[in-house]
Amino acid sequence: LTYRLNYEDCPTVEYISRFIADYMRKVTMQKGCRPFGCSIVLTGHDMLSPHPYAPNRECKPWPIPRIFLCEPSGAVKEFKAVA
Repeated sequence: LTYRLNYEDCPTVEYISRFIADYMRKVTMQKGCRPFGCSIVLTGHDMLSPHPYAPNRECKPWPIPRIFLCEPSGAVKEFKAVA
């Protein structure tokens, strides 16, 4: 909700995955708290990306599927998938 109020736009999948990974890192590093013991695979369509096959054309944003892995250490990795 804060992202939408600040930027007046939907947050990207990358922003959400980095936010979750940062929260997981903070909780894991706190003394007296039980650390996260698993990773999170986050997928979604990013509507803010330009069209991948026509980057120079002015056309509507195309939904790009994105996959991220959030580690308890705070690391975020992006993967590409092909079906």
